[in-house]
Amino acid sequence: MEPLVGGVEHPLPPGAATNFTLVTRGRPGFTTAETEHFPHLDLTDEWPENILYDLGDVIGPRCVADHRITLGPRYGPENSVAQIASDYIVGIQELVRTHRLESNSPFLKEVIASLDAIASGSSAQIPITQKAHSEMEAEILNALQLSLHVTYKGPQ
Repeated sequence: MEPLVGGVEHPLPPGAATNFTLVTRGRPGFTTAETEHFPHLDLTDEWPENILYDLGDVIGPRCVADHRITLGPRYGPENSVAQIASDYIVGIQELVRTHRLESNSPFLKEVIASLDAIASGSSAQIPITQKAHSEMEAEILNALQLSLHVTYKGPQ
């Protein structure tokens, strides 16, 4: 399978930007992204054993493939707001568990409370008043605005 961006002959260098655009009717939610890089090494038994041992970490799955939770197209018109809210709660909890989000964030506490209310059906929408303090929190707020029409009424 050929990469979507860059191609095999001209791979996209790390940190480079593109004008890649994805057009979809899907509303955003948590999904996974994967990157892979297989360094070209011709390893034979002629290599010293200690070198082969040390290279094990470099060419192992931890360094070769990177799987990340990210936001992307996920929900279609058949998904209810309760399903979407419940799914966001699970995604946020996973990001807290893996230390990509801070569990004591006032923004996240308010978002979780709002999502709980939406998931239980007790509220169709609750405005968010706490400011997002990290890039990931800001991405979550943007995604919630698009997928659940959450409004932000906090400081700019």
